[in-house]
Amino acid sequence: ILAVLGVIFHVLRAAGICDMSSSLGIKNPWYSFVPVLDAYAFGRLSARGKKSAVSVVYAVIELIFWGLAAAVAVTAVFGWIDLLFAADKALAAGKELSVADFSVISKIILPMFLLGIVAVARKVFSAICAYKVFKIFKPNLAVVFTVISVVLSVALPILLFSVRNNSPFDKKESDDARLSGFSIE
Repeated sequence: ILAVLGVIFHVLRAAGICDMSSSLGIKNPWYSFVPVLDAYAFGRLSARGKKSAVSVVYAVIELIFWGLAAAVAVTAVFGWIDLLFAADKALAAGKELSVADFSVISKIILPMFLLGIVAVARKVFSAICAYKVFKIFKPNLAVVFTVISVVLSVALPILLFSVRNNSPFDKKESDDARLSGFSIE
């Protein structure tokens, strides 16, 4: 069930980013459907299609995140398999498990710690990009949508999908709209 939900949320996020990228005339909007490249596409969208360090750094962080996640998963699986064999051997010999048999825990501590740090960086870059994208496509609710997407991560794909058909606000138009009603004489 979680895998199905993950795919649904990925498709919603990707469709939103793809449609908004197309409306801004950004090349290769389909990047949003490819894992890791979707972070690059999101960063590029937040910069209105201009080359930006944010899009590259965000994609690199995404790549490191998934690499560390895979390393933690593989280490944990093989570590627990080793622990099961050690437990079986100890039971067959009528002995108890030793502290050394639990070395699987020490093998995953560092990758999990690094994964936590990268996850925070990933969340920060996602929030920065989300704010910039919402500022382009829903400027009056950019802060609210960003806070909601930071607090409730599953909301980001839904919010991106919901604003995908909005017309992008031109930076000058949004500044003019913000200043309308004021006159300097």
